[in-house]
Amino acid sequence: MLKVLGIESSCDETAVAIVSEDCNILSHNLYSQIKEHEVHGGVIPELAARNHLHHINNLILKSLQDASLTLNDIDAFSATAGPGLVGGLITGTIYAKTMSLIYSKPFIAVNHLQGHALVAKLENLPLKFPYLLLLISGGHTQFIAVLDVLKYEILGETIDDALGECFDKVARVLGFSYPGGAKIEEVAKIGNELKYTFPKPLQYSNNCNFSFSGLKTSFINFFNSALKNITNKEIKQELIADIAASFQYTIAKLFDVKTKKAIDMFIKKYNQLPTAFIPSGGVASNLYLQSKLKSIVNKLNIDFMVPSKSLCTDNGVMIAYSALLMLKQGIQHDLSFKINPRWSLNDLSTTI
Repeated sequence: MLKVLGIESSCDETAVAIVSEDCNILSHNLYSQIKEHEVHGGVIPELAARNHLHHINNLILKSLQDASLTLNDIDAFSATAGPGLVGGLITGTIYAKTMSLIYSKPFIAVNHLQGHALVAKLENLPLKFPYLLLLISGGHTQFIAVLDVLKYEILGETIDDALGECFDKVARVLGFSYPGGAKIEEVAKIGNELKYTFPKPLQYSNNCNFSFSGLKTSFINFFNSALKNITNKEIKQELIADIAASFQYTIAKLFDVKTKKAIDMFIKKYNQLPTAFIPSGGVASNLYLQSKLKSIVNKLNIDFMVPSKSLCTDNGVMIAYSALLMLKQGIQHDLSFKINPRWSLNDLSTTI
């Protein structure tokens, strides 16, 4: 039975996992760098690269130990080769290539977005192509038609800030530490989501693209103005809760409009409903947004599937599983394969 080791190191998570041909996760270990970057209010690339190098070896050893395997038992070694931060991509791919060379096993380069797109199949084996993915993370906001292991089409995307980036910047203004998305969700539970109205950029456009830069700026200006003359602590906390809830509600209303447009575009392009609608990426673990998306999709008689929280955020499982699917199709890469910090899913099939 085939067993693939995958390394994810594209940003600030160092993760290693081993997945078997029968879709069992034999091991999964992750080191989060949040504490190192929290003091800076965001990811520092050089610091992230040093942390990857410091932790990756122990994570590989721990993953092998958890799976009761040796390196010689692994049938292929894989790593994220892009998109992402250069230092992390280099660290992960060099480790995977080195193990591939020493043990004469295939090396497989995985696109980070491909990992997010395919991991839902691991937990939902009946899932068939083509399905529609909403990738919402710190670096990406895209509607992606997932047509096959190596075939994707981006139907819509943000033209400026990614949603996760917008959440983090809004959270910083509200006084929350990095990353602040989870804190916004928590505080918003006690707020009035209809209290304040924020703009919904591109709401009436004929496409399913997003824009969050204007929303972010409007939010910051409103918050600074509203907070200016408030000294009472309880009133301030209530204001923050209402603003957080209203901000989250605005995102949900944008999703309502854009998701329907993305599904319409999918039907027109492929002459069928998507077999499922799948949100993935770190922001997809937001339960409020999940519930809103599920309501939209279920009304259209489309299956709604969300990867478990540990597989929504960056992880090694999605890399190992994507590589396993490629390996079963006879796909592997030469050790000269170069990382690509801007590797697009549109270019995936031409780089194999």
